[in-house]
Amino acid sequence: MTINKDVKGKTLTIALEGRLDTTTAPSLEEEVNSSLENIEELTFDFAKLEYISSAGLRVLLSAQKKMNKQGKMIVKNVSEEVSNRFFRYPYYRMILGKGRMKKLEIEADVNQLNDVMAFVEESLDEAGATPKTAMQVNLAVEEIFVNIAHYAYSPGKGNATIILDIDEEAGELSVQFRDSGVPYNPLEKEDPDITVPVADRQIGGLGIFMTKKVMDDVIYEHKDGQNILTLKKKL
Repeated sequence: MTINKDVKGKTLTIALEGRLDTTTAPSLEEEVNSSLENIEELTFDFAKLEYISSAGLRVLLSAQKKMNKQGKMIVKNVSEEVSNRFFRYPYYRMILGKGRMKKLEIEADVNQLNDVMAFVEESLDEAGATPKTAMQVNLAVEEIFVNIAHYAYSPGKGNATIILDIDEEAGELSVQFRDSGVPYNPLEKEDPDITVPVADRQIGGLGIFMTKKVMDDVIYEHKDGQNILTLKKKL
């Protein structure tokens, strides 16, 4: 594992590359303990971190306890693979911060929509989203989940994963949908001409069109056999 440190005034950023496991955790712990004097903000950048073990999580928790006394600690750019480790150990979720990142895996069925909306609305409340922002996010989430439920696995069944991340520093919310259904990029569909009378419009496309209108960014990729659609919205 490679440890890169960058100190600017009272801010320390530690970028990790490789695997944070039983073998490498002691090195990180030593680096952290020798670098925190006069530091008020500690940031771990996990953009290039491939794996984290329980030993690595313990180092992070120890660092957070120290920073709670002298400032704050931030963990950013956490991949799905690494975040899954946090979710396996509920006690360590606090490292990501209250409401910062949550994950829901649920059957892709319209009958599960109420549970999906409750999951999102709780996080919006915690983030202090305005009523207008909450309404727009709810509209987009409902549209995307219903589309997955209707078309991703038809005529079979499957699951959808929803990862909700709140970047408090940037003031941005992202909602990511993952499914292993038929590959489909909704962004490739041509926007409907809303100036044409409803009776004369082609069927389909209005939902994703509205989603793009109310979100600040909508990103699609197909990776590792999954459709991955990410919605981003400034809070």
